[in-house]
Amino acid sequence: EGWNLIAYWLQGDADPENIFAPILNDVVQVKNLNGAFTPSFGFSNLGNMQMTQGYIVNMSAAKTLWYDSNSLLPRPIFDVPNINNDSKYFVKETIPNPNSATILILDDHNNPMNAGDEIGVFNSAGLLVGAFVYNNNVAGGLVFGNDDSNQIVDGLVDGEQYIFKWWNSVAQEEKLVEMEFEQGESSYLKDDLCVVRFPVKTNVGLNVFHDFEISVSPNPATNFVVFEIETQVESRMQVSIFSTSGKKVMQ
Repeated sequence: EGWNLIAYWLQGDADPENIFAPILNDVVQVKNLNGAFTPSFGFSNLGNMQMTQGYIVNMSAAKTLWYDSNSLLPRPIFDVPNINNDSKYFVKETIPNPNSATILILDDHNNPMNAGDEIGVFNSAGLLVGAFVYNNNVAGGLVFGNDDSNQIVDGLVDGEQYIFKWWNSVAQEEKLVEMEFEQGESSYLKDDLCVVRFPVKTNVGLNVFHDFEISVSPNPATNFVVFEIETQVESRMQVSIFSTSGKKVMQ
């Protein structure tokens, strides 16, 4: 139960789902310096497990991983993506180190991304600490904390807030987004498993019109709020904001 360090000894690459099959229901996460395998979310960018390589495994219950190397043949994943070079726009600036957390971005009806779009995760100094490509399913991977073995700050420090940016490959634009956390901490914690989603789009006002859409994020608001208005045709409009007491606060 909890985190464990293991080595893979089969002579040949293998899909982690096959290796952990007997205990898969209790596997929370498997990761190394390159990626993570989280079976409960159907996500993996770990690639094939490789002979003599070390992996850390987080278990929800104590189990014994056992396999007969004489009878279990390695079964690799074919067409494994190059997990270090998937991102074309957000290029990682951090060197992988054991200090990491995992972030998964849910693919639900609030997700506005197009296939090929990217999410970059930054620290407060603007350093890119993780980057993921969206391919019409759950996206994500590792974000790296500060490497304590050197003198410079080259990653997230404990308790530092995540900053998310979305690269829209169709519009060719970068946008700051504030994700909603479904699981895990909204600030960095080593070995955390964070599950985030795009904020819910909310129609506001007395009337809901069919020719334009208003979205508000974050909702509920924190120290700022962003209103986005999408129209079917280019037009000018006047927007007034009222408090819950009916007082106009902005126009």
